[in-house]
Amino acid sequence: MMSISEKVEYWLDIADYDINTARSLQKNRRYLYTVFMCQQAVEKLLKAIHLHKFAKESPRSHNLV
Repeated sequence: MMSISEKVEYWLDIADYDINTARSLQKNRRYLYTVFMCQQAVEKLLKAIHLHKFAKESPRSHNLV
């Protein structure tokens, strides 16, 4: 089982991967998917922030409030 800090690092790593994918897509003028990958990166960053702040998984929801 992963510790909270390992889970945070996991989400940050995947967010970084997603944003790098977005950069690659942008270079190839694939703008729709560029935006989608940016949105995915933000979701993963928010999961990492929630884990770091509350030391528990975020609820399964797309409600950012």
